[in-house]
Amino acid sequence: MTETTSADSLETASEIDGGENELETQTDVQPGPSDLEKLVDEAEEFKEKYLRRTADLDNLRKRFKQEKKRYRKFANLELLRDLLEVIDNLERALDSLKYDNEGVQQGIEMVYDQLFTLLNKYNVEEIEALNQPFDPQQHEAMMKEEREDLDRQTVLEVFKKGYKLYERVLRPAAVKVGVPVKSNSKNE
Repeated sequence: MTETTSADSLETASEIDGGENELETQTDVQPGPSDLEKLVDEAEEFKEKYLRRTADLDNLRKRFKQEKKRYRKFANLELLRDLLEVIDNLERALDSLKYDNEGVQQGIEMVYDQLFTLLNKYNVEEIEALNQPFDPQQHEAMMKEEREDLDRQTVLEVFKKGYKLYERVLRPAAVKVGVPVKSNSKNE
């Protein structure tokens, strides 16, 4: 049994020695040009991804900034719409007071002017409607009247003034629209 054991030991020693030589030969291998090219390609890919992510982040920041600016611009929209009703009531009060009480009329006119100045400060503008071409984006037709002297749809009367905040319509003007008379070419 001793001989078998020593023979087994020699085989095991040669396997171990052979294993060490294999390890040494593996560590001596230098990376080839294809390995280096792979690493360069991978680095380029990571660089490209980094640049894309950076551009995406910049675009997101810009979009967020624009949305924030737009939100601020129209943040008071509902408040301004409600104030328009107050202006309407002041205008009615002024119309009913004409020739009755001059002192009260002057007081209401001062409040009206002050309120209108405040609205202008926040970029609220009256929509010009009277004698203007009818624009369904800015005018709400309450009535229509056919007229021979018109060649296009035109605002004849304003029932309720319209207002806009910057380019957005707060409230369309309630108007009477004059429409050209349709010619009856069949009867002629």
